[in-house]
Amino acid sequence: MTFAVNTEQMRAAEQNAFAPGNITAVSLMESAGEKIALYIDRLLSGAADKTAVFLCGRGGNGGDGIAAAAVLKSMGLFPLVVFVDDLPNGDTARTVFTKYCGAAENSAADAVPYCLYTHREDAVMRAVISADVVVDCVYGIGFGTERALDQRLRELFTFIRESRENNTEHLTDRQYHISVDVPSGICADSGNISQGAFKPDITLCLGAAKAGLFNYPAFDYSGEIAVLDIGIPGTCYSAYTAKFSDSSLLSLIPARKKNQHKGSFGKLLNIAGSERYIGAALLSTRAALRAGTGIVTLAAPRAVTRVVAAAAPEATFLPFSGENDWFLSDAIDIISGELSNFSAVSVGCGLGQSDDCAKIIEMLLSNVKSPVVFDADGINLIAAHNMLTRDKNQNHDRLRVFTPHPGEFARLLGVSAEAVQADRIALASRFARENGAVIVLKGAASVIAGADGRVLINVTGNAGLAKGGSGDCLTGIIAGFAAQGIPIFEAAALGTYLHGLAADTLINSVSAAAMLPSDLLEILPFVMKR
Repeated sequence: MTFAVNTEQMRAAEQNAFAPGNITAVSLMESAGEKIALYIDRLLSGAADKTAVFLCGRGGNGGDGIAAAAVLKSMGLFPLVVFVDDLPNGDTARTVFTKYCGAAENSAADAVPYCLYTHREDAVMRAVISADVVVDCVYGIGFGTERALDQRLRELFTFIRESRENNTEHLTDRQYHISVDVPSGICADSGNISQGAFKPDITLCLGAAKAGLFNYPAFDYSGEIAVLDIGIPGTCYSAYTAKFSDSSLLSLIPARKKNQHKGSFGKLLNIAGSERYIGAALLSTRAALRAGTGIVTLAAPRAVTRVVAAAAPEATFLPFSGENDWFLSDAIDIISGELSNFSAVSVGCGLGQSDDCAKIIEMLLSNVKSPVVFDADGINLIAAHNMLTRDKNQNHDRLRVFTPHPGEFARLLGVSAEAVQADRIALASRFARENGAVIVLKGAASVIAGADGRVLINVTGNAGLAKGGSGDCLTGIIAGFAAQGIPIFEAAALGTYLHGLAADTLINSVSAAAMLPSDLLEILPFVMKR
């Protein structure tokens, strides 16, 4: 699995890699340069006869750029290394500079050409206008939270951005803007963006992803995020902020034996739906069935169950006497009397936020011993009635999964949605530990955090999921896996991965705008089979 790290964790991993008998700092920098060059070669469908401008700082990030420029030059690309401030001053970067650029400017025919931006501003700007690629290698992880870009760099980065926007007639093909490790002007830890920061199409993280890039607005600002394996062994990451999900999660899908029956694959009670949100009950119920749950029972008013029964005949039902809404005297008695018959519970999809529903949520928090997945209105009711604070005094097992979008999570925490987006990994991880729960913080690169400190960043999914009903499908899939006995963290991780993988499979043949949550449930069996 790929790691997401902060600056301290990355530097510790590098030092572990430099231990005697392992790789050297120079060889690691050269490895980084090679991987950057190979990525650019693929991006350009061949680097030969193309041009690139590398904007380099004085430290290690600049050294990575020099090494990449040297490899690309050997492939037939015409590079220009531009030192935005001064020549390299770190030992490793200086060694690489001397090896590939020479002791003096253009000292040999095979040397990588370079210049100081302060000496050749006009020439650099002309080179930028005609380049196929502009690569930012100025700061990397070395740009701190409180730091601000100097005026000269802000002007240069602005020129690079605007020259592509305004002078496309000079470009025969698309010009790519790439940042190495972290866009210059963004803090690798917090994701804070300094005014005038370099805005790339692609950020190539070296060795591990940088955790701050998954906070907003840095996540949107950084373009596509790719992680390059530069040769640091996984064992060198003695500490990390999160891991990335990967296909190994698919091994958790329960296998089926010939002598097993429907009861062998769990029983899920799905408490969902209201007259206004019948579709939420249907989607979450069908999703749990598609995930392989042996028996899925929908608990809902009759107005809901009548509709869902026609569209999901495989489900069973606990209908309540209320035609159009929830009625406490009927619903809570039926639900509480049936809880022991189920291996997991999901609650909240299209539920509504009546007082009766709030009492059902309180009853579940107090009485359920099996895993419970809370979504949507289940989360909103917990937040509105401050149930978690009272719940902390209970000593029962907390086998709970919360699946909020940023707005719902903000209500749980009592902060703004912007505050949630600005610190997604840390806030999700803290909430999970403090509440003995698993949280799936939805959105691009969803964060799955567990009470034991584990954190995953989900790598699947696309913009086609940005539609009402997608979250109901996710809840049903996760709850279905939990009902089948998969531990709740693994159930959440597997469900989120598969949910996104279904969308990624669909995007190959349908428009993201036209993709429907119900489409996910039709493709899910084929994704699971594959």
